[in-house]
Amino acid sequence: MAGSGHIGFWTLANVLTLSRIPFGIAFWFVTDRPTWALAVMIVGGATDLVDGAVARRRGQAGRNGVGAWLDPVCDKFFVLSMVAALLTSRQPAPWIVVAIAAREVVVVPLALAYRLVPGVRRRLSYDFRAGRPGKLATLAQFAALTAMLFGSGVLPWIAALAGIVGLAAAGDYVRRALRAAAPRDPGRRPSDDRG
Repeated sequence: MAGSGHIGFWTLANVLTLSRIPFGIAFWFVTDRPTWALAVMIVGGATDLVDGAVARRRGQAGRNGVGAWLDPVCDKFFVLSMVAALLTSRQPAPWIVVAIAAREVVVVPLALAYRLVPGVRRRLSYDFRAGRPGKLATLAQFAALTAMLFGSGVLPWIAALAGIVGLAAAGDYVRRALRAAAPRDPGRRPSDDRG
């Protein structure tokens, strides 16, 4: 399959990625049972580690494949679903929710614009894969969600950290998008792209 240049949608890696959608939904039903909710969070988060490893091992990873955009979409759904469930059940201060979801507040509208606005898509050749700041932001979000789930007194501090790291990750996404757009300026040859 690697030689054909085409990778189907229903690969093991993509199925693992898509599993975060039902995990995000299941989280709503177990928020009153913190141990179960933590288990859903851990298993759903583990699929984020495993799907990339599976895709790389099978030669299905790449910036232009289905997984390159499917993975961050499912990540955002999973995180935002957990934030919404905990917002409903725990009713934390609004700033805590905004801090935890800071990356998504910035990145989701940008990703939608990239996918839905033809002019933006023509201008950018964007790589949706998470960089190191994005992975750190996800870890900080999970730590904050765990603190909220168990009613920990350190929640405000972890939420603030998640917000700072999340905004740094959002900045990294924007920086990468602008850098990808730079070679397309007039006067640059196409061969200069991603050089």
